[in-house]
Parts: sequence; C-alpha cells; structure tokens
Amino acid sequence: MVRKGIAEALNDCDYRKIVFLVAPTGYGKSSSIYMMHEDLLEKWFKIIHVLPLRAIIRNLAVDSIQKYCVNAGIIGYQASMSEPVVKLGESEKIKVRKTPYLFSRLCLTTYDSLLTTYYVAPVVELTRIYGHMDVGFLSIVSSFILLDEVHLVLGTEELGNSEKEESKAYTAIVHLTSQLLSLGLPLVFATATLPSSILSDYLENLRDVHSEYSIHVCLGKVASKLMKEKLKVKNVVFHGLDEDFVSHLDSYVSSVKTIVTRRDVFEAFKDIYLQGNVSKILVLCNTVPRAVEVYKKIKSMCTSSNVILIHSRLPISVKEKRVDEITSCKRLVVVSTQVIEAGIDIDFDVLITEVAPPTSLTQRAGRVARNLKSLEKGSRECLIIISVSEESINSAKQVYPNDIIDNVVDYLIKVTKTEKRFTFDWRFGEYSPNFYEFIEN
Repeated sequence: MVRKGIAEALNDCDYRKIVFLVAPTGYGKSSSIYMMHEDLLEKWFKIIHVLPLRAIIRNLAVDSIQKYCVNAGIIGYQASMSEPVVKLGESEKIKVRKTPYLFSRLCLTTYDSLLTTYYVAPVVELTRIYGHMDVGFLSIVSSFILLDEVHLVLGTEELGNSEKEESKAYTAIVHLTSQLLSLGLPLVFATATLPSSILSDYLENLRDVHSEYSIHVCLGKVASKLMKEKLKVKNVVFHGLDEDFVSHLDSYVSSVKTIVTRRDVFEAFKDIYLQGNVSKILVLCNTVPRAVEVYKKIKSMCTSSNVILIHSRLPISVKEKRVDEITSCKRLVVVSTQVIEAGIDIDFDVLITEVAPPTSLTQRAGRVARNLKSLEKGSRECLIIISVSEESINSAKQVYPNDIIDNVVDYLIKVTKTEKRFTFDWRFGEYSPNFYEFIEN
C-alpha cells in the first residue's frame, strides 16, 4: 500500500515542476514508484528512477517484479553490475535486462550514469571514438525523473565547512536540475535526511529557472514542528505519518535503545557478541583500512560465525556475492564501510558504528529493526551503539570535516549519558531527541 503523503507527492508532479518528498528511512519512498507504476506510466509514459548505489538498484529491480508485479518487459537498468536474476518459481527465472540508452519505460540507473549520459554520452559508448550523445540526452529529457536518496549524493556534510569550497556533487545536481526544469521536465527529489538549510539553499539556486515547486513532508509531530520553524519557504504540505507506521512507535521506543560509548567498535562488539543471543550484527567503519582492521579482529575471534566484509574497493562480482550471502544468512556479523548505509535492505539486531555526521548516523541506524512488525511481540531487543572513542573520531576525521565530527560528539554526549542505554527516535520524529533534531543541530 502506498502511503498517503507519498501518493500525494507523486500525484502533485507536473511539467516544469520539482516536488521534494521528505520521509523517514523505511517509509516506502523508493518502492512506491513500483506500486504506482501503472498510473504513473499512463500519465508520463516513461520513468527514470535514479539511485546512488548499485545494490539498491539490484534489490529494487528484483522486488519490482516479484513483489509489485511490474511487467519484466518494461523494466530495465543501467549500472555497472551483472544482470539481476528474478526467481518466479521453483524452476523459472528471468533476468532484468540492461538498457544502456535508458530506453526502458521504467528504468533504474545511478547518478553517475545519469550525469554521464546527459552531459557526455551513454556510458556504453565512452570507450568509442564516436558516440550518440543525442540519443541518451533525448531519452532523459522525455522522462519523468525521480532522484532518490538524494541526501547521499549532495555531500551536505561538506557544505558550509568552507565558504570557498562547494561540494562537486551538489553543484552537479543543482545544475542538472536547473537544466531539466528549464526543459520542462517533471522532477521528484526523495530524501530522508536533507537539512532545511540545504533545501532552502537548493531552492534559491533554482530561482532563475522560474519553475514551480512543492515540498511534501511525512514526519512525526516533533520533527514536523521543528521543520516548520526552520524552513522559511512556501508551498510546504505536512502530511504527518500514516497510522499503520505510527502504530509501531511504542514498540520501537521500548525495544530499540541507543548507547554512546567511548570504547572502540571492536571492544563494543566483543561485549555484545559474548552475550550470545544476537542473530545479526552490523559493524560500520568510516574507512576501508579501519573496516579491514576490525574485520580481521572479529574474524579471528568468531571462528564459528559467518563474518562478512563489504567495502567499495571490492570487485563488483565479489561484492554482489557477499550481498547474496548476507541476505541468505540467519546469523551473521557484517563489517562494512558507508557502502551499506542505504544499499541493502537487511534487518539487523545490533549496529555498532564509528561516529559520523548526523545524516550518515541516521541512515546507519535505519538498518536496525527495519522490520517494525517484528518488534510487536515485545521479545526482540535491538541496540544502536555509537563509538566516540579516539580511534573512531580520528577515523571519521579522515573522511568528514573536523568541525562536523566535533559538533556531533558534543551533541551526543550532551543529550546522553555515555555507556547508558537511552531512547533516541531514529525513525519517526515523534519523540525528542530524534533524528531530525540531530540533523538540524
């Protein structure tokens, strides 16, 4: 079922108009396109769904056919990965076809592929002497475009860190948006963790295009109130959260606890693992060397458990194989970098993460208790452990601006008692403290 606020946002789209959709992690932003695909294709004829990670594309391509009954003949993808295989029965399998020129009526692609196809040439032709720039360009400008998980691309942590430097990703997406709106395209931006300051700045950069816009917000009462105070623009619709989603709030608050610790991630992991009653643990590090270091320690300790390492430097085929292992294991430990923040729809019991910017921590926390219905019985306990150890802080500062990390550490210590379990609302925005307050801090 498509949630009311999401359906209204998608139906609000029009030519030369951009619609911003703000909703929590796990609220159904990405899947709604496929639930509504028949109505949307009847209105727009062709859809391009843009995502930051290949793993998300793989999952959605399979789910679109298995769960949402999309005809395999109209869906395709453009990304550097093997063809997703969809199991339709015990013996029947089909592959989701690749569409190098984005010709499929329902096309999934990455931001890299979209930008390259629009500004240069279709990715498949980059090694050729001659290319068909016009073919890829025309395919894009004749589509309804959903820019999904846009907060992972815009580099919002870097914005404001230095007045002299802007995020390259931010500049590229702003320019692309301006171009597409000037050509009259309908656009949707879907995000869970875009700060109001970035949203306001984005609209300011689009002022010269003279396009229409609207902002649809699906957040809890506390987060919505804060957004009303912070977001000084017009055309904002606050939908709140659907009742079926909010109905899980009490069980989430009682079952999912957060701990801020000064111990390193490996030390925190040892304490949890030795308890012996946790099925799925996710350990997140900010750099590949740190992830490899922690993985080796955990692997040597957990000789009888499935311990899987995932990071961006692995070959695509290896990464895909390990993702398949993760989805099929009932008990495992995953050690990863940011590549798993929004890329894999797995429900973990425990997250142990190095400190990171608010948007990243919110995405990481969204990997825990992803299946909210599983909390209803009251027997499941989940933990989100954030390490603010010296090692974690140093690791974070190799990737993110120092002032951002210092502010995050100060905030977490201020709102919590270190080493103690406390309630932090990472998913709803109904309680305080919550993820949106954290992002706006």
